[in-house]
Amino acid sequence: MAPTAAAAQLAADGVVHLPGRVSSTVLAAMRDAVWAALATRGLMRDDARTWTVGGALPLLEIAGALRPGPGSDHFLWSIGRDPAFAVVPSLLAEALDEVFGPGVWAPLDDQQGGLLMPNFPGAAPPWSVPHAAWHVDEPTMPGQPRPWGLLGFLALDDVPAGGGATVAIAGSPRRLGQVTDASAVRALTTEAALAALAVEPWFAALATADHPGRAAQLQAPYASAGIEQRVIELTGAAGDLTLLDPRALHTVSANTSSRARLVLRLVCARAS
Repeated sequence: MAPTAAAAQLAADGVVHLPGRVSSTVLAAMRDAVWAALATRGLMRDDARTWTVGGALPLLEIAGALRPGPGSDHFLWSIGRDPAFAVVPSLLAEALDEVFGPGVWAPLDDQQGGLLMPNFPGAAPPWSVPHAAWHVDEPTMPGQPRPWGLLGFLALDDVPAGGGATVAIAGSPRRLGQVTDASAVRALTTEAALAALAVEPWFAALATADHPGRAAQLQAPYASAGIEQRVIELTGAAGDLTLLDPRALHTVSANTSSRARLVLRLVCARAS
């Protein structure tokens, strides 16, 4: 995808997928470092039975995925400081410059290799669109076409459909921008955003697990006020980078696969 096309897609959808940003050799070293760290907490690479127990890394079931619980952030950040991840800031900066032009966005200085966000199989198929924990990471401000921050999700291993990927609503940043400008609120946070959209049947189905015809309704794109919105899983192959506007509605999803999801979350800041 050409840089201008990628930037335009991010502006339109709030999400863009950039394949093949990391070499297989570097990825293998990163995965080795991840599993070596997880092994110190009792989660063994070749024994999926240990993933459900968690050992010394407490796991919580959230939306059908087993995720590290409270108090684990320090450990998960420390993994990204392993030498295997030293190349991450430069790889991210290179991708940002290719998409937006030099000096527009930059990785945060203090995040180093980023925050590991693993989750483990916690639900049986079939996978379904999650209904809970939809949120935004940055409020929508009136008259502000661009966010202050940008999220990056770097896949260290393949993340298949139904494999616990973050799920987002493409088009939601622009739609929430319309809502903000129309209501003249100073900042549209998660609670206000969900409340404003709940009057629309598609969003009512999104947030209601037993809504009649929910699955079929959410499979199709939904147009509101001239903006197409759709549910997308942030899936990808190992080495792919997905950029997400933090004003986009997004949430966790069930991991119905047999694989551990290994993703680094990275944060970028507007540099100009």
